[in-house]
Amino acid sequence: MKKLLVVMLGMSALSHALAQNYQALHGSPYSGSLSNDYNPAAILNSPYTWDLTLLGVQGKFLTNSFNVTNASLLHIPDTFVVKVHSGTFSRNFMGSVDLHLLNGRISINRRSAFGFGLNMRNYVRVSTSSFNYNDSTKKTGSFFTANEGNLPLSANVVQSSWLEGYLTYAHVLYEDDGARLQIGGTLNITRSLSGGYAFASSGTYIPDASGGYQITNIAAQYGYSSNYNNWKNGSPATDEIKEAVKRGRMGASVSIGGEYVQKSGEDWGKEEKSGTDAYIWKLGVALLDMGTNQYTYGNASAVFSGIKGVVTDSMLNTTFGKIQSVPQFSDSVRAKVANFNYIGGRFNIATPARLVVNLDERFSGYWAVDGELSINMTGIHSTLASVQELNLLTITPRWEKSSLGAYLPIEVTDQGHFWVGGAIKAGPVLLGFHNLAWLVSKKAMPNGGGYLAIIIHPGAHEGDGLACPRVKF
Repeated sequence: MKKLLVVMLGMSALSHALAQNYQALHGSPYSGSLSNDYNPAAILNSPYTWDLTLLGVQGKFLTNSFNVTNASLLHIPDTFVVKVHSGTFSRNFMGSVDLHLLNGRISINRRSAFGFGLNMRNYVRVSTSSFNYNDSTKKTGSFFTANEGNLPLSANVVQSSWLEGYLTYAHVLYEDDGARLQIGGTLNITRSLSGGYAFASSGTYIPDASGGYQITNIAAQYGYSSNYNNWKNGSPATDEIKEAVKRGRMGASVSIGGEYVQKSGEDWGKEEKSGTDAYIWKLGVALLDMGTNQYTYGNASAVFSGIKGVVTDSMLNTTFGKIQSVPQFSDSVRAKVANFNYIGGRFNIATPARLVVNLDERFSGYWAVDGELSINMTGIHSTLASVQELNLLTITPRWEKSSLGAYLPIEVTDQGHFWVGGAIKAGPVLLGFHNLAWLVSKKAMPNGGGYLAIIIHPGAHEGDGLACPRVKF
């Protein structure tokens, strides 16, 4: 059982996506094909006729439940020490990872451009009701004692990974000497890889005469994708991915966006350019990743409720202490609950739909600042489960030329975490961290993450960088 759960979460290591968050480049005219991650219309802002992201990989994680206490990126120990946080509170863990392969952008002319690419994405989300945990609550009985005042107990887990191929088109709707209005749209054709969910609620119990506890109620539903039906210990990771692709189902999602661009009256300097004018500031609004991924239920997916007969905490320890698989778990649960049914057919998990508002302003020299608000819209689809992005509000000052840049994203996540990130660009390589504490603190992990991208574009004819905007008062 533990092994299977590790694999479901660990698809993030194979198909990794906490996500499309190459945050340093959001708003930048040099983001090229990666502009599609925050607004499809933004692919029109590049000074180049084309660009190609050969590779991009990104991971982002946050939790209030535990942290590593002896490691940073500058100090990797032989053994990691993990501290589980004690106290009474609701716990969560969220993560996303993505892999971008050959994402491209081509300007058709000064008013139109299109983009394309292949991505692998993975998200996981875990949340619980408020409960107490400390070093003395590792056994079921002691855990029940510590949480008599926190009933009913509940928990939710969702994991979803998929492949996607996308096509983006952007066009200038209106333009005059001072400004332009542009729109863009993206169609993602997806193939599900692995997915699963578990929802548990109404968990209650009472003390019994023996000094232990008797379970009085529970309701739960759990499902997982059918690629896990034939999962075997020790099988190569490539075989598991092939099985996931083979059993995956087709799906789709769409993104739409628009930008108002206040032009500077200057061109892009001596760079090879598409004819697009430089800007003083721009404001964009986009609805991203509106869609679903579909999975076929694994053969032990089930829903149950109520308690049959007497079920005590000691019986839970005996019955479930050595469970090794979901089918074993389902068989054991079936003998203890009043209502139990296996689930067949298919289930949907919504993609991380969100509203993104982005304001970017350039100043003298090579300085600029970008502000972004991202609001998750998980209720946009009536699916059983959904995944979501982690960021809420980000301010990113930057100093940037075409082949050199420094970035300082300052972020508040949707769970209230405050991070100061950083990134550098040198030639085609972008390297960034969502939380710079990963470098300097031995207690920051896993909260944070990082990203790496390799982006190529036509070389400059001579010189480097954008022309400074001319601001008129």
